[in-house]
Amino acid sequence: MTDSDDPRSPAALHGTRDGSPAPLASRQEPATALGPDGHQHGQPASDGAREVGGTPAPIDLVPAMIAATRAITCATDEASLFAAAIESLSCLGHDAFYLSRFCDDANSVLEIVGVWKRGGAPPVPAGTRLQRSTYPGLEKIAAGDPILYEDCATDPRLHETTRRLMVDKMGIRSMALFPLMHGDRLLGSLSANYGAPHVYSPEERQLLTLVAQLSAVTLLGIRSRKQIDEKVRLVQALYRAGDAVAVISEEAPLLDRTAELLVNEVGYVISWIGLVDHERGVLASRAGLGRNFGVDLSISHPLDNPRIAAVAAFHQGHPVVRHDLHERCEAEAWGEAATSAGLRTGVYVPLRAGGEALGVLGVGSSDERMTEDEVALIAAFGNQLAAAILRARRDRERTEQLAQLEQAYDRQARLLDVVRELSTPVIPVHDGILVLPLVGTVDSNRSAQIMDSLLSAIEREQASVVLIDVTGVPMVDTGVADHLLRAVRAAALLGAEVVLVGIAPTVAQTIVQLGVDLSGVTTRGDLQVGIAHALRRRGLEIRPLQAAAAPPGAGGARLRTSGEALARGGGPPRRESRGR
Repeated sequence: MTDSDDPRSPAALHGTRDGSPAPLASRQEPATALGPDGHQHGQPASDGAREVGGTPAPIDLVPAMIAATRAITCATDEASLFAAAIESLSCLGHDAFYLSRFCDDANSVLEIVGVWKRGGAPPVPAGTRLQRSTYPGLEKIAAGDPILYEDCATDPRLHETTRRLMVDKMGIRSMALFPLMHGDRLLGSLSANYGAPHVYSPEERQLLTLVAQLSAVTLLGIRSRKQIDEKVRLVQALYRAGDAVAVISEEAPLLDRTAELLVNEVGYVISWIGLVDHERGVLASRAGLGRNFGVDLSISHPLDNPRIAAVAAFHQGHPVVRHDLHERCEAEAWGEAATSAGLRTGVYVPLRAGGEALGVLGVGSSDERMTEDEVALIAAFGNQLAAAILRARRDRERTEQLAQLEQAYDRQARLLDVVRELSTPVIPVHDGILVLPLVGTVDSNRSAQIMDSLLSAIEREQASVVLIDVTGVPMVDTGVADHLLRAVRAAALLGAEVVLVGIAPTVAQTIVQLGVDLSGVTTRGDLQVGIAHALRRRGLEIRPLQAAAAPPGAGGARLRTSGEALARGGGPPRRESRGR
């Protein structure tokens, strides 16, 4: 079987998408040329340039070659390149013309850049993509030499099935297939077909060769410019996306916004973000968006399944590229999303920051392949996203810690309030008599608390005498003395007398040495004497109980209060003891 023995080969060249032959239109109908944009381009071949009886019409080669060079080299995109190629070959009088190129780095998929057919619509529209395996003629021209079939009906290189398909059903009697070469690399092909047997003159071959060479160089330039433009666009879009997510402080909105930007702004077909869940041992879907389809965020990928691209990227720590998403979608539970969206290529980049593996970012494209530069740009964006995720988590942790510290501070403040209240207790011991025992050092902060507690108690209890017991104060200096004197003067303004009790001999000696003047302050030796003084100031006294009759055999004394004395005129509840 030769280069066209595969029955699918003519259909790939001149048939429909499903491989069925298309009828050849009448030569009297107007010509149609469709470029990659779907619009008509170029001029129909002139009937005056057609061969008569299989003999080529004469060609003025030099002007044709000059015109072809000018037209093709000025093309700025594939549509204008196709139009220039048609115009350059219009003098040949062919019936159909195809210009195609490989759309992937592996040269495995051929895309029709433009197609022209005399008399009607072409059987294979522009934009159709064909697997290289369905176009065996490409292998014959891969070395750089064209293939010429002057009469397909009699050419022995064609398989009989292919011959009948081309001649009887498609009306193709002659075909020229020229390679688009760049060095030793095949970029695509140029095909010119005739509806009658045709002998290719040396001038025709030279013109077709020149147009193919110029088309290859121009196509390569267009592709390079397109790649540069796409790279610039991608860099700018990812930069804007990075700026947009950098200002988001919470993790969930950050992930959702990132997925949205990658599809709506950067232009990917799908975006997906999975974060590691160590407790469950999975990459859990956290955010995702598809162009015109939904993304199932309930999917989780087990971390022990490295056959899944996202898991492989997570463990390997570098990007993983897949060019067969339409085949792998079912295996990775994507359902029909990849197929319906036209997904062809996907890349998964690990999200790592601060020495921690956080998860994986994945994007999908409708392009056949992704360049290394594009993968590197996505990986760089992934690093930026990982840093933003880590920052959001640390901000959340700091916020939680701050809230905990504030709660602890509130608890401590309430505890200090209790401690302060307990450290300055003002105790009512009788109507109008208060006792304020002081223990520990008296500083400015505590003196303010003493002042507040003392004055509040005086007002609340309507006290006339206040006993300040300094037995528990280890040291009295000028500062402590000043605080006490201030309390005395403040209490006096409320009509209460302050009595200092419990001054130790060493403290008294210190007060004298410091020259502190306590002449205006009443002092007593201890609390018992001070209470007796306070009672006398209120017209009360403490005395023993009078002996009273008691049952025989009973002894002891009856005391009111808690021990051995009673304040006449009332007091705390009594405790009775039998006997006298």
